[in-house]
Amino acid sequence: MPSPNSAQSALDLLVLTVLSRRTPLHGYGIATAIEELSEEATAVEEGSLYRLFTGWKSRLIAAEWTVTEKQARARVSRLTRAGGTTSR
Repeated sequence: MPSPNSAQSALDLLVLTVLSRRTPLHGYGIATAIEELSEEATAVEEGSLYRLFTGWKSRLIAAEWTVTEKQARARVSRLTRAGGTTSR
């Protein structure tokens, strides 16, 4: 039987995989990339991603505010050096 955290662990790995391939991305971009990667088998709400930026995962993923081409503020994420090593 899968552990209670197996779905969350899978999401963690998907996010690391996406950010290792495309960076920087905002929450919507990460969610869309996960859906593409899973061939639309996995739907992710943007809000469920933000807990990744706290705790031990904050060593793997860095987030910062930026201004988009349309002059809107967006919080984008990228892998840290430690995160890049972990995702390989």
